[in-house]
Amino acid sequence: MLYTGFAILCKDLIEYLAARGITAAAVETFRGAYNKALSLDYLYLSEFHPLAYASLSAAKLPSDLTGHVASENMDLTKLQDKTLVTKLAPLIGWLIFREYSSAIKGPIKDSFGESGLPDVYEDREAGAIDLAEKLLSKPIPNEYYWFPVTLYLCILLYKTDFKSIE
Repeated sequence: MLYTGFAILCKDLIEYLAARGITAAAVETFRGAYNKALSLDYLYLSEFHPLAYASLSAAKLPSDLTGHVASENMDLTKLQDKTLVTKLAPLIGWLIFREYSSAIKGPIKDSFGESGLPDVYEDREAGAIDLAEKLLSKPIPNEYYWFPVTLYLCILLYKTDFKSIE
């Protein structure tokens, strides 16, 4: 479910940024990783997961989640719907996660300082929140529209033991 939710949040952020014409280095890094992930195996994805290339509203997937964050209504409960997995495969989320975390792995590693990546993951939830706070100062702008994607990214980093950035 987390990878599917991440894919939906990333697509929602892509649509949000494009509709508002928001550009910055962090946006281009994110957009580049997103586009690379969806082009890695385009023939397979377009054949078996065509919704990956459709707008969220056309795919009948939760949309405008990023817009709701602007109105201080960060309700991501729509992403808990188990039927979403049948509409948008977790594979899409994994590909985006792998590419984006790799694109910003330097700042992720730097956020832990000289001690490096944590060896013991006793409190993953607190660790993910702490990492999200650090990343929202650098390299990700501390703008409301980055919050959901950044938090999901950090949860996935902890759940995968940081394997995507090793």
